[in-house]
Amino acid sequence: MARPDRVQLRRRFVDRRNAGRNRGPPHRQSGLELFAKFSPDGRNIAFTGQYGGDEQVYVIPSGGGVPRQLTFYPSPGPLPDRFGYDNQVYGWTPDGKAVLFRSARDGYMLTDSKLYTVP
Repeated sequence: MARPDRVQLRRRFVDRRNAGRNRGPPHRQSGLELFAKFSPDGRNIAFTGQYGGDEQVYVIPSGGGVPRQLTFYPSPGPLPDRFGYDNQVYGWTPDGKAVLFRSARDGYMLTDSKLYTVP
């Protein structure tokens, strides 16, 4: 059986003008969504979103909706492929109340990164 955090996820984004309703075409933000992880109860999905060249941590209900940004730390911007991504989601705390992610927010280089949690 495939692990839910490793399968390609299909998310439905509701149109911001009709929040909470699935009317018309779904709303999509342009950019990358990476490292998606389901919460322990399966109700939410945390992921690293790269919109406008900056990587941040987001969460979205697993049934669809508008992504909510959880981190607001400046990212070093597009990095060479060998360095990976900043604010990379690693998972959830066992109680599902916080997202675990790696960030270089307190360092100069991605090699100075540490693990953090955000509720």
